[in-house]
Amino acid sequence: MKTLIAAKELSHYMVFTNRTKPAEEDVAFRTRFGKIVGLSKSWLLGIGELSLLLRAHPEIWDRYEEEIRNPIRFNRDDLIEIIRDFAKFMKRADGQHQVQTLRHLRLEDKNRVNGISKAYFDDMQRHTMPQFEHIRSFLENPRNEKDLNLYQDTADDLRGRLRAMLAEKEVSSLEQGMDQIRDQFITSDPRFKGKRRWVRTFIDYMYSTCEIGQNADPAQAPKT
Repeated sequence: MKTLIAAKELSHYMVFTNRTKPAEEDVAFRTRFGKIVGLSKSWLLGIGELSLLLRAHPEIWDRYEEEIRNPIRFNRDDLIEIIRDFAKFMKRADGQHQVQTLRHLRLEDKNRVNGISKAYFDDMQRHTMPQFEHIRSFLENPRNEKDLNLYQDTADDLRGRLRAMLAEKEVSSLEQGMDQIRDQFITSDPRFKGKRRWVRTFIDYMYSTCEIGQNADPAQAPKT
């Protein structure tokens, strides 16, 4: 903190807690951080203060209600960086659609195991599968090793998040979970403007390569 203050990169410090804040804790906090030279102001906000602030500013709740109730517990910055780089890759490829040539994955069997509807799969075949070969080429290109690492981290985080959503009965099916995560991404982050379609494409690609969802065949599980 002192390093950031000295570099003039930090002047205000705020700490949030989801617990009730004792009155004496607030005094101790302000006293402690008030002694730091260069720090203009500091706050310790407990759940009570957070509730009051949300009531005072209902526009925050209106905009982020779904995300507050069901937060995405992984780094969205990784996915936006992948999508930005992939969009540049697609421009170089002139946006040409390619026929899906991935190894046969017995997706019909996997769909039954995961409760993926025929309507969802038909839509996937029409709209996102034609881009899967582009994604594969993009991720296999040695120049995109950074994006591959980000992709693998995102897939791992997303797999864990979906598993938790199903276990906690936040959603009734994997399909609903994938839709919910996609919708939260594209409605709450303006950086996806003009690239929203790629969020679903990448999530569907992760599903088709068995990086998310229950595998119909253990041999299809992602290699680690």
